[in-house]
Parts: sequence; structure tokens; C-alpha cells
Amino acid sequence: MLRFVKNTKKKREFRENGDLTVHEIEHAEKTLIKFVQAKFFPTEDSFPNMNVITDEEGIKRVKTRITERSDNPEFIYPIILSGDVFLHNGSLNTITDKIVMMEHKFFLEY
Repeated sequence: MLRFVKNTKKKREFRENGDLTVHEIEHAEKTLIKFVQAKFFPTEDSFPNMNVITDEEGIKRVKTRITERSDNPEFIYPIILSGDVFLHNGSLNTITDKIVMMEHKFFLEY
């Protein structure tokens, strides 16, 4: 969808087509995460008893006790997602479940 919006602003000969690039997929995922966080966690008061930071891309993360550990920053500072459910095609799913399923599918196909 992000490519579609971007293409509508370009002349026909400059539009992108074909498979989505890795950058486009990562950008879409980050945009979705920020959208979900803005909807379910509108203020800093939405995180009682949690040490929350906002990374350089605007994604809210939890600062855990294992920050001194030498590891992947995404493990040390996990992304905050809602556990609220939404209805899709007649079944209840959480947004978190959808993102996890998408990541698993990606790595199984890779």
C-alpha cells in the first residue's frame, strides 16, 4: 500500500513495479508497528511501571534489566505491541499474533 501511495505521486515512467524490496517490507512493518503503538498507547502514561524508550525510528521499546548484556539491541529493547484483539475474516486475532506469524512465514520461505 505504501508503494501504491508513493507511485500515485509520480509520473508513469518513474513508478516502481515488480516485487517489493526488503527495504519496502521493513518500512511497511515499522509503519504498522508505529500505527498500532499510537492507537493503543497514545501517551507515556500508557506504560505504568515500565521503563519505555523511543528509538531513532519512533518505535517505543521496553528498556529491560539485561541492557548490560552484549546482544542484539532488538532483544535487549523489545518492541511494545498490544495484546488487544481485532476481527479479521470472522476470526479473532491479536496484532501481535499477525506480526509473529508473518515473520515465521518469511523465515520458513527463506
